[in-house]
Amino acid sequence: CMDPRNFLDVKNIFMFERLNSGVALDSVGVETIIKGTFMEENVTDTDGSTLDFADTFVSVGEEKGINAYHLAARVRQEQGTGGKSSLISGAYKGYEGYFNYFNIGASGKNQEAVLKNGIETAVKNGWDTRLKSIQGGAVFLKDKYINVGQNTLYFQKFNVVYTGNNQLYLHQYMQNVDAARSEGLTMEKAHVDKSKPLVFDIP
Repeated sequence: CMDPRNFLDVKNIFMFERLNSGVALDSVGVETIIKGTFMEENVTDTDGSTLDFADTFVSVGEEKGINAYHLAARVRQEQGTGGKSSLISGAYKGYEGYFNYFNIGASGKNQEAVLKNGIETAVKNGWDTRLKSIQGGAVFLKDKYINVGQNTLYFQKFNVVYTGNNQLYLHQYMQNVDAARSEGLTMEKAHVDKSKPLVFDIP
């Protein structure tokens, strides 16, 4: 999984796509990523507004300077297609009305600790709407990973670039050793028109 030479083909290469590149992305590509998932339908957010996931990922991506396909693929990777986690239900007991779509801070020794730490992260950051959770997650990705050099799925999993605070090799976004490849395959499907310029960082 760590050797880039194993993934230099037209599908797997997207684990090396630069996540802050200036590629023009649209809601059609995002819709490809979220098709068949809980994000395919609009939802009413806690503030009464209607949330269209595809448009939200595009607008947040443009606002924060992040690849919108990355945002959509990351939520799909973290929440699965069914979206049944209590971290995004808004109904976690004692923490109702809070959301953590990117599972930020969701770690611990057991499932109960993982969920509680994740929802407490949402409360701490004030993510009391779905939109705020997606916006906050995007800012977290940009500030903590993309802007410190971990600007591909590969680098977010295998940190061979960020040396701040002695974090080289340690500063990984997720535990899943195959996450970069599988999430990259999701992003590849969104790039229907591969004649557009694409930027890859391959170590």
